[in-house]
Amino acid sequence: MQAWERVLIWWLRATGALLMAALLVVFFPRSTLVFFHDFLNLGAFPEAPVAEYLSRSASSLYAMHGGCMLLASRDVEGHRSLIQYLGWSAVVFGVVMLGIDLTCGMPVFWVVLEGPPTAGAGGITLFLLHKQRSFRDKRPPESR
Repeated sequence: MQAWERVLIWWLRATGALLMAALLVVFFPRSTLVFFHDFLNLGAFPEAPVAEYLSRSASSLYAMHGGCMLLASRDVEGHRSLIQYLGWSAVVFGVVMLGIDLTCGMPVFWVVLEGPPTAGAGGITLFLLHKQRSFRDKRPPESR
C-alpha cells in the first residue's frame, strides 16, 4: 500500500467516524434536542412533531453516509466509483446546504460550519482519490 492510498483510507475513516457520531442524536431524548437548540441560540424548539422527526432523520442520514465512507475505506480501489460519488455528492450537498442556510437565515456560525466544510471535505476526498490513482498508475506493472 502506497502513501496516497493510506492517506485516502485515513481520510475516509476519520470523516466516516465523525459522521457516524451523528447517530447519537437519533437516540437523544427530546429534552436534549431542546437543550442544544437553546444552547445554539436557535430560538424556541418547535413543538410540532416534524421538528423532532427532521432532527433525528437528518442525523441518521449523516450517520448512514459515514457508514458508507467507512465501508468504502476497506477497499479503495474496489470502491473507487462509490468514493467518487461520495466526494461529488458532498461537494454538491455542501453548496446546496450553504444556499439553504443563507435562505433560511441560519446564524453565521451555522452557515460557516455546515456547507463550506462539507463541500471542502468532498473536494479533499476527490483530490485524494485522484492522487491515489495517479500514484498507482505511475508504478511499474510488476509492483501493482
